[in-house]
Amino acid sequence: MAIVNVPINTGSVVSVDEQMVNSKFLNCFVGEDNKVFSTPGQKLIIALNNARAIWYTPFNGGSYLVVTDTAIERVTLVGTKQTIATIPNSSQPVQIAENMKNQLCICDGLNAYILTQSTTIADKLTTLDSTVGFDLTNPITCTELNTSFIVGSANGGKFQVSSPNDGLTWSVFDEAQIESALTSLVCLTTFKNNLFVLGGSAIERWVPNMVTLNQPFPFTRDNSYRTDYGCISTDSVVSNIDAVVWLSDDYKVMMMDETGVKPLTDSGLTHLFSKYDAAASSHGSFYTAKGQWIYHLYFPNSADNGGDVSWIYNLNSQKWSQVDYHVISSLGTYLTDAVRNVPVVGFADGFYQLTDEQQADRFFTVRSLMLDIPAAQRNSFRQKISNIVAEVVQGKVQESTDEPQHLIMRFSRDNLTWSNAITSRLGETGQRENITRWSIQSAVEGSVGFEITYYGKLDLTLKSLTFQLN
Repeated sequence: MAIVNVPINTGSVVSVDEQMVNSKFLNCFVGEDNKVFSTPGQKLIIALNNARAIWYTPFNGGSYLVVTDTAIERVTLVGTKQTIATIPNSSQPVQIAENMKNQLCICDGLNAYILTQSTTIADKLTTLDSTVGFDLTNPITCTELNTSFIVGSANGGKFQVSSPNDGLTWSVFDEAQIESALTSLVCLTTFKNNLFVLGGSAIERWVPNMVTLNQPFPFTRDNSYRTDYGCISTDSVVSNIDAVVWLSDDYKVMMMDETGVKPLTDSGLTHLFSKYDAAASSHGSFYTAKGQWIYHLYFPNSADNGGDVSWIYNLNSQKWSQVDYHVISSLGTYLTDAVRNVPVVGFADGFYQLTDEQQADRFFTVRSLMLDIPAAQRNSFRQKISNIVAEVVQGKVQESTDEPQHLIMRFSRDNLTWSNAITSRLGETGQRENITRWSIQSAVEGSVGFEITYYGKLDLTLKSLTFQLN
């Protein structure tokens, strides 16, 4: 008699063969101590019409600047809203940057704006044009480095740098042209005090320098640097203090950190992403959930049924999982942006804080994981399987008024055909450590798979899954 531990820390692992799924996690992810956590619910902060980009500004005690389809809104930390200005809908990606003078630069592929914040007069929004020396058309991307704004154009592969701490002063002499090897300028980002230009087929690095009469431009191209991974989507690029992540032109999710540039997807997931119809419109976000750093990548209109697909990558556990926002709304809402590094996100219908399930206004009704025993262990399985045990930790005490909470399990003896669903109740009210047991007797033929599904409002955590061989 032997007890076999089922590896629950794999995350989603996709085979290159589209007919096979090695393991699949839906609305749950691998987190601390290799436990499986349910994806947080969402608590409404304020209803908004399609929050396309969100930026937290520390100005005047802190607030959120939100760009919607038709307006720039300020949302306070307590959830009140003020419309700063109306803008035309560009239907293109939106990026925001901020300097030390409380100015924000906003680019949406149609226009570039400077928002000057003030405590004494109304915030002023200025559309950048030639009257302030701005020389670019179709500004698609912006960032900030050393107090200067840097804006890139979708036309012609140029970027332009503002005067330090002055988003309303630009010069045609402060422009640069990318090399033709990049094919196109897709996104600007900064990392470790350097400027990186993500092109359609490669990346350039530009190093800050002292402005002199002989060197009037504030950056110098590093000709010794070259990365042959381009970027397919401006919106997929997200940076935090320690990393920059994006979807490359060959459908790999790439990460730049202090060790260099490396892929986060294997061949199976890369192949899957390449099949999505709207990969070029994918949108990336960084946020935190349950103490974990999450990169969220959303693909519009890419599901088999024509709906949206979202994937998350936990930078802590280095595992992928899928998130299905359709299960929480009949409208099919999807995550459009997030405030970097904090649990605040934007959806098509509003602005939400990620929270535990019982406090949430809406939650994921279905959480599931499909697990496959590694091939190295399978040859020893020529016996009967019995006593499948799931050790579950409830994040919140179940209230007596709640509907019963259940785990539903199916298992496979060949990873092709699956048993009928077997339901087991999750302990009694008030219990926090729960052993959920399925008593079965079934012969196995060297391959074992499990599917665990949870329906309920509890903030569920799965600690382990084992089975017994007789």
